[in-house]
Amino acid sequence: MGGPVANVKIRVKDIPEMGYLSTNDPPKGEICFKGPSIMTGYFKNQEKTDEMLSKDGWLFSGDVGKIHPNGAI
Repeated sequence: MGGPVANVKIRVKDIPEMGYLSTNDPPKGEICFKGPSIMTGYFKNQEKTDEMLSKDGWLFSGDVGKIHPNGAI
């Protein structure tokens, strides 16, 4: 269990069908990352890139988790 490095932002994306919401206490959902050390896409594979990255640069990990009050995942 731990948190992201200093230059990486983290958030959770709602998964309503599982009851995991960013508004839960603690927040639960798909773990997403954003920052300069996060990949910018797959080499010559725009389709996979579009599956993994949002238009504003968030990487969707596919992993489900919760964010503890101390920032640990």
